[in-house]
Amino acid sequence: MAKEPTTKQLYDLVNKKFEMVVSNLQSIQSDMRQLQKVQKEHTERFDDIDEVLGAVSRAVDKDAMTIIEYGRRITRLERSR
Repeated sequence: MAKEPTTKQLYDLVNKKFEMVVSNLQSIQSDMRQLQKVQKEHTERFDDIDEVLGAVSRAVDKDAMTIIEYGRRITRLERSR
């Protein structure tokens, strides 16, 4: 017949499991902090990229409008000859 565990053994086992849970939670918290840090860094980079791409887009649009305007002027000049 199997020997029943004592109260102390059960207490030690439960305590050991709680220590494992606490350790795992601390590890998860550390990982979450690291993820938040990386996310913040990426958000800042994406904001910078978005700002630069917006400026490039405006410059390209302006250049495109200039080319179209030059094309119209050339067409008018060619017609007037």
